[in-house]
Amino acid sequence: FTDLVGGSPFKVSVELAMKLQEQYKIVVLSGSNLGMIVEANLTRSFANDIDSLATQTIETGKTQVMRFELVQHKEVETEDGI
Repeated sequence: FTDLVGGSPFKVSVELAMKLQEQYKIVVLSGSNLGMIVEANLTRSFANDIDSLATQTIETGKTQVMRFELVQHKEVETEDGI
């Protein structure tokens, strides 16, 4: 997991993955958020393979991004005092 595509952690991770590709199956995910990391940690023992785990983790990351919009509610005045 890395935070930014092209950042130092990403570059080092890619270099390491390339160096060790004959010994290990390494997948580098970038643009990570906390939801992705939690999802991967909780589901890694149930995943069939690293590619399906990576795909599920990316989908989780997409659902974790949202925009909050504040909706203004009009106050209703009552003459009863209730």
